[in-house]
Amino acid sequence: MKNYHRRILGVLTLGGSATGVVLSSEQLINSSGIAVMFIYTLFMSLYCWGVWLGVTVLEKQPNFERQLVKFWCMQVPVFWSPMVGYFFASGFHATAFFNFSTLTFTGSFQLASVYNFSLLQAGQPWQLGINVFAIGVVLFLSAHIKGKTQDFVSNSVD
Repeated sequence: MKNYHRRILGVLTLGGSATGVVLSSEQLINSSGIAVMFIYTLFMSLYCWGVWLGVTVLEKQPNFERQLVKFWCMQVPVFWSPMVGYFFASGFHATAFFNFSTLTFTGSFQLASVYNFSLLQAGQPWQLGINVFAIGVVLFLSAHIKGKTQDFVSNSVD
């Protein structure tokens, strides 16, 4: 992986996750109810994991790619329904949504961290979406991992 690729991924992961830790800790402090506090703690844990991963990327720790793929995969799905909703992004997102209630496509993008959730909220629409940017990062990292594996196998055979 080229240095500028690693630096961009590291800054997005570290910076976005650090922002997410601050946002989720603020929400946790102002929340009431055990279930809500538990969910805020889960999101804060995801962002703490992202901070750790961002540091490992920037410090060129070996084999950081597989963990980073898992972290960015957590950011791909977006869904809403009256029963449950989930949206998690760290650093940047470019998200496309399909609203089943109104049969419309929408999208959003933001250079920041954001997370949303809903539990048993009757007014929520039925929506399904994907974070296109996160898919791009996952594909980039997967291609890099595959290239490293092929290099290892070809060097082992020689």
